[in-house]
Amino acid sequence: MLHQGAERRGTDARVYRAWTPLARALAATGDRWTLTVVLALAAGPMRLTHLHRRLPGVSTSVLESHLQRMVAADLITRTRRERSRPRVELELTDAGHELVAIAGMLARWGMRNHWSEPADKERTDVGALLRMLPTLIDEHPGLPEGATVEARVASPHALIVFSYRVEGGRLHIEGVVEDERAMPQGVFDRADGVGGQLPGDVGPLPPATVCLQGDERAWIAALGPAGDYTHLRFYGKTKLAKQVLDGLPRQARPPV
Repeated sequence: MLHQGAERRGTDARVYRAWTPLARALAATGDRWTLTVVLALAAGPMRLTHLHRRLPGVSTSVLESHLQRMVAADLITRTRRERSRPRVELELTDAGHELVAIAGMLARWGMRNHWSEPADKERTDVGALLRMLPTLIDEHPGLPEGATVEARVASPHALIVFSYRVEGGRLHIEGVVEDERAMPQGVFDRADGVGGQLPGDVGPLPPATVCLQGDERAWIAALGPAGDYTHLRFYGKTKLAKQVLDGLPRQARPPV
């Protein structure tokens, strides 16, 4: 028989075979996508279409199934906005927000203990990693308060700019600008490399304390287990750029 709480949340009786807090928590979160969705929504409400774009490798039907379970478990709310173009908006509940720190700890543990170069069948998504950057960085009290950081992923035909700000000694993501139109020559080649004009009508970038720029291969090398950021270009406060990247968890190397 289902308990009243399980019935209210629409949870399958199978998940309650072990009556422990850990079993209950794993029943709600212990799958491939739930904590990934939690981290994706950590910065605030998001449209369903935007969430799907930011989760590489998940089909629409699989994502929908997980979101339904997360709503039933009171981890997210799902609101339909009736406007000229109706949309579905997702947001973490208080219980969902509590999982952000847990998901971050698990992600950092994975980076310290099970991180490797991308495997043959793994999809690489630098954007997903850069959205998680504040979560992945360990406590780093040396980051200057109020400093701003930009991470730019460039290709001949696309540009993604991630903006962060240091508050309370921690990095917080402020926004992501994506533009898939062709970039004019020289967008990244200003003398200072900071700020500048985005392609099309996206508008100018505000000045940043430091800008880290590279293509996908450069970012994979920087965020991979080797931590090789020699292929990235830094503009502005180079020391801050290195502080951010050095704050990522790294696997312990055996003594020589």
